[in-house]
Amino acid sequence: MLTPRPTRKTTRCLPHGDVGCVAHILTTQSLPDGRSDILTTGEQRFVLLEWLPTTKPYAMARVEEFSDTQADVSEAEGLLRMSVATFCA
Repeated sequence: MLTPRPTRKTTRCLPHGDVGCVAHILTTQSLPDGRSDILTTGEQRFVLLEWLPTTKPYAMARVEEFSDTQADVSEAEGLLRMSVATFCA
């Protein structure tokens, strides 16, 4: 996932070389105030190469996929527990 591309109203944007993740949307829930809760899983990581010009209401970019190195299982389990405690409590 990436932050929106820069516009006249926004000045913050990911610089070239930053890492993002393709997200698979599992579920969505519209809230009464117009916001939404969206549950996703990360599918594939990528490096941002450049933002592409577009008239679409969403950002488009040229990216290059890459694979992560295998993580230490104990480290991954700790991060999972912390994430569950933070977002599922």
